[in-house]
Amino acid sequence: MISVWYPSRRMFVFREAAKGADPPRDDVLLDFRIDLPDGARIFSFRRPCDDHFGPTVHRIKEKLASAKCGPSASKKARKRAAIGPDQPVIPTADVAISLLGGGSIDSLNDKTNEHVFLSGAIDGLRIDESDLKFVFNPKDVYELKIALRPLVGCPILASVKPRNGCSVDDLRLHWFVEDSENSSPIKLTDCSESSGDCHSSNSEQRFAINGWTWKTTGPTFTPTSQDAGKRVCVVAYLGEDTIVRVAVTSDPVQGEMTEPFIWEERQSVHCAEHLTGNRLRIMSYNILASLYPDLKLPQDQLFFPYCEKAFQAAEYRYSLLLREIPGYKADLICLQEVDHRFSMRYLTPLLNSIGYEALYRMKGGVVTEGSTIAFNRKRFELLSTHDRLLTDLLNECPENEDLRRVVKQTEQCTELVANRPACIQLLALKPLEQLDRERILLVGNTHLHFNPIQEHVKLIQTALCARHLLAVHSQLRQQHPTADVSIVFAGDLNSVPSSAVYQLLSTGHSPSDHKDWRWGAADGQPFFGIDLQAEKGLHNSTGCPPYTNYTAFQLNGQKGGFQGCLSYIWTSDQLQAEKVIPLPDHSLVVKYQAIPSPICPSDHLPIIVDAMLS
Repeated sequence: MISVWYPSRRMFVFREAAKGADPPRDDVLLDFRIDLPDGARIFSFRRPCDDHFGPTVHRIKEKLASAKCGPSASKKARKRAAIGPDQPVIPTADVAISLLGGGSIDSLNDKTNEHVFLSGAIDGLRIDESDLKFVFNPKDVYELKIALRPLVGCPILASVKPRNGCSVDDLRLHWFVEDSENSSPIKLTDCSESSGDCHSSNSEQRFAINGWTWKTTGPTFTPTSQDAGKRVCVVAYLGEDTIVRVAVTSDPVQGEMTEPFIWEERQSVHCAEHLTGNRLRIMSYNILASLYPDLKLPQDQLFFPYCEKAFQAAEYRYSLLLREIPGYKADLICLQEVDHRFSMRYLTPLLNSIGYEALYRMKGGVVTEGSTIAFNRKRFELLSTHDRLLTDLLNECPENEDLRRVVKQTEQCTELVANRPACIQLLALKPLEQLDRERILLVGNTHLHFNPIQEHVKLIQTALCARHLLAVHSQLRQQHPTADVSIVFAGDLNSVPSSAVYQLLSTGHSPSDHKDWRWGAADGQPFFGIDLQAEKGLHNSTGCPPYTNYTAFQLNGQKGGFQGCLSYIWTSDQLQAEKVIPLPDHSLVVKYQAIPSPICPSDHLPIIVDAMLS
């Protein structure tokens, strides 16, 4: 449900291209509120810019004349009164329109709508007793909705699409919860215009709604158990002379789970406090992009057939993720498989509102998911970004000539590697707590190719990441000769500890005869590998738990899925792992056979380490 509210004494004027018009043309859009005896009415008009003003005035008069009649203007009333369907119920002469401040509009009848409404020559119109000042192309949002499933304890954010120079930072969001189940239309009151209808002394409360209680003003709202069973409403306010948008959840707030979420004990026992000084908490988490589970299929044909569709749906998982991710109190957050929609509408605004700076990098091609690195603004500031598509590194960097030769050995390999959308997200951060010397933290984040029979592709991608990481590391050392430059490289590498990928990162070398150079799973395929060298190996700070991805299941006698360690946090010598946060109890992982589940929003588990800058 969505509605709009217009301040009094304003006529909002927009210029907009007419959709599907042939030949193309621009229209003028008019929106305004008139207070009639039976209540306020909103009027909207769309007229071609190059049409004359006279017919526009006549159309405005017709609409207002019909509105003044109230219910008698209905088709049945017209039929009873034997009035033609195209005639106003009362004479249009009973609607008076003049220039704002006085003056006849007769001389404008032959002028175009563009001249009257868009040129600035006219300040506004007086319609009956209402003085309406023109407001041209105000900042606005053309879409406002609450698409997330409202759950007790989970933050809710509104989905907003700005226009006319509006940014999300311009918005003031006012959150309400209905007093009890009611189907009455939203009646919004501006407290600045009618203070008698506002029963709150809180200076943040700009509006009141009949039958609803104001809860908070800000980018997010987290329902409590007292809100269970009630709908949530958000009012988007952009300031004076703007249109106010209103949206209501389609579903009431769902009560608290009767069982703990998979992360609760992990957070309360191991991540209850933020770290300080030389200690920092680093997290890497593949959060499962919503574009991959095809929920249109029958339940038994889903990629995660053990998990009901309702718990795989984005609007449910997003709500859980928005609660889970901040709860680890990490200083550095590296996320993979982040939907572009989730990042722009929900995740980035939430993280920014609680003290993080979140940067998003979408993968290449037509893929609509990517990675996010977020850092605690109290502890770091951003120095520079060095994101690259891996295919660009392959094709453009001279140091990757050996990899280009490998890729070109077979047409299949060339096509396969060239079409991979993977990227490396790379940030240089300056710690704000420089306790003993200048430091720089180089933070990388990636998500490698998934196919388990194409390990050579992951190895090539890893070499590209490692070389770019070390090249930027060298560049930063030259630019900041007195600084210690430390490395954090995190991500879902889709590679187990026995892989060539793991070997290259941990030792700095992977030989040409490693089995992962073999094409495909079948024997007899040719090797075409090369010795790969990195400047030095990195430390696996999170170790090799039994699994970071768990989708193993048994359904109708058939086994499927996978379990294994695929995600890692690699660090250089200056960062020493102090404590690896244990994974959740296995009983929670398999409570619903595997993950995702009603208590876990992803098929992966976040890996977390408390590290010390030595």
